[in-house]
Amino acid sequence: MADFVAALRETIDASSREVCFVAGVDLAHIGQQFGDEQLLDKSRLTEQWTDDQQLLAAACEGDPEAWFIHVAAQQDRNRICGLAPTYTMLEAMRPERGEILKYDQAVAKDDSSCVSFASVAFYV
Repeated sequence: MADFVAALRETIDASSREVCFVAGVDLAHIGQQFGDEQLLDKSRLTEQWTDDQQLLAAACEGDPEAWFIHVAAQQDRNRICGLAPTYTMLEAMRPERGEILKYDQAVAKDDSSCVSFASVAFYV
């Protein structure tokens, strides 16, 4: 991973062109559909919102290590599928800051699943 990020940074630095990073990734995948025992309720969705905000804060601070540690400390209990691509993007981009533009949760009508997601603009 370190070699890949180093090669990507080297390529970016050697280019005279502007680079735009786009990562289309989800955050949490929770609920029975993803292996959790309980149906989702307002309390669990609020808990997930709080956790996602903490995770997104690490990204907005431009801190890939904090991003990774947040998920690893929980042993990826929320099944964050965007962990690796977002970590790689943060390492390669090294943003000064990020700004959450939109956050939401897609909850199944039967409360069996939720996928959370956000749009974030990063500035270098």
